[in-house]
Amino acid sequence: MNNNVEQQLADEKTRIASITAPEELEMRLRKALNSAPAKRTKRIAPIWKVAAVVLLVTVISGQNYNAFAYYGKQLFGFDELLNGTTLQQINEKGLGQSINKKTTLLDGTTLTINGIMADANQFIMYYTLTNSNGLEDMSVDAFRPSKISGFLTDSNVVSGTALINEGHTEIKGQMSFDSVNPFSKKLTLHFWEQLVENGQMSEGTVTFPYNPNE
Repeated sequence: MNNNVEQQLADEKTRIASITAPEELEMRLRKALNSAPAKRTKRIAPIWKVAAVVLLVTVISGQNYNAFAYYGKQLFGFDELLNGTTLQQINEKGLGQSINKKTTLLDGTTLTINGIMADANQFIMYYTLTNSNGLEDMSVDAFRPSKISGFLTDSNVVSGTALINEGHTEIKGQMSFDSVNPFSKKLTLHFWEQLVENGQMSEGTVTFPYNPNE
């Protein structure tokens, strides 16, 4: 039993050590550590050390999502957006959750939520916009994601990037949001789109299943 516990802890230590934190998160952590006041060291009784080890093993074995939750299938067609990133390696191993949920925007453009990747720090959505009539006139206001909502979830957009094909009929994009609640079963993307008639903005939504333990 002791050998099994030690092996699990060793394996988890190796796994956690291999995870590279986002630069922005690492900078925030370093800033917090540097500004935190020094604390007096407290001695921990041996029995509490054992209890802490047991608790750690329980968390490791029962809450896999809390570390990193990448599940599902490989997301195809996003090589240029993922090129040279840790997410690319994750995607190549087939660890993204496939969604493929479609909806039609007011101007006839088809929005497809291809897939997602999520961890305790962020939620990343991969999407495609297609329009056989062309997307040349599509400005930043034509499709502007704002947040993800769900069970105990209200995650604002953080950043995004997109690429358009040579024929200007397809856009593939990646949007990063604040982290979502792992107990959500459904998530809703909220976005703004520009009305064709008067150029005013209208809010649209699309709901899709979320299965972090799939």
